[in-house]
Amino acid sequence: MTDNKKLQIGLEVSSLINHGQDIGAGRYILNLIKGLLTVDSDNSYFLFGTYTDNKYLDLAYSLGHGSADDKIRFKFLKVSGKYLRVREKLGFPPVEFTGFKADIFHCMDYMIPPTFSKNIVLTIHDLAFMRFPEFNFDWFIKKYSRMVRRNAGSAKKILASSES
Repeated sequence: MTDNKKLQIGLEVSSLINHGQDIGAGRYILNLIKGLLTVDSDNSYFLFGTYTDNKYLDLAYSLGHGSADDKIRFKFLKVSGKYLRVREKLGFPPVEFTGFKADIFHCMDYMIPPTFSKNIVLTIHDLAFMRFPEFNFDWFIKKYSRMVRRNAGSAKKILASSES
């Protein structure tokens, strides 16, 4: 950074807190955050996510173990499947209504929750569901293809963690 301004970087971690590190996106999220906390002594991090089962919450909270109190914050919301479907359909409420605030918002697994942020970084891991449609349901391909296109258009930067 050239202007020495400390940033609050928001990280959307719903895949990690819902599925743990046994899926690729969960491992990516966990390892990226560990790496950022190791190499970045300037900025602070605000982890945000929604979950339906608290099975993996401790894994996410463990990321704050040993870091300075102001280095990492958490905002995890337990929600129902119905809430997630309504939020996706309406694009409301924005995450900022929960107290979440970030200068940059990195969404690390395809999806961008409703937000006022215009500084979005989006990670797209792979598009296997598009490359190999024979292994997916038509409704799934249509839904996630539409979502990836929309979210890619909303992001200022896109990271691709796979050649797939």
